[in-house]
Amino acid sequence: RDLFINENPKDIAIDEIDKAPFETITTILSALENGIVVKTTSTDRITVNVEPIIFASSNNLNRINATIRSRFQVFNLKPYTYNELKEIGKMLFKREGISEEYIDNYVNMALEKGVIEDPRDFVKIAKVLKVNNNIENVLNTIIKYK
Repeated sequence: RDLFINENPKDIAIDEIDKAPFETITTILSALENGIVVKTTSTDRITVNVEPIIFASSNNLNRINATIRSRFQVFNLKPYTYNELKEIGKMLFKREGISEEYIDNYVNMALEKGVIEDPRDFVKIAKVLKVNNNIENVLNTIIKYK
């Protein structure tokens, strides 16, 4: 609400709107429904006319209230291809500090063993590898307890 009141942005991008707090959702709903955002304090009432274009992403469309969901055009993105996951894995392992000499091998092993369901899995694996640098052991443990 304060963003609308103070900045009145025309374009807004919201990551993971399915996790947004109720107050954020009600503010967005008001902005989209009637183009008005209101902030009421004990001493003031501020009303701003807004015409935002809002882009939002969500990992789970079912977690978004139907009222707010109906205000958006929904686009379902295709899952990553094997080669895209491979590139993402390399980038994430590098970002997490895995030695570049091992990255290609580690990414290939993780993909071949089928332990990658989400790109964030690479980050989880990298964090474990910092403690236990035996990739076979790490991947086999993931498979065992999956």
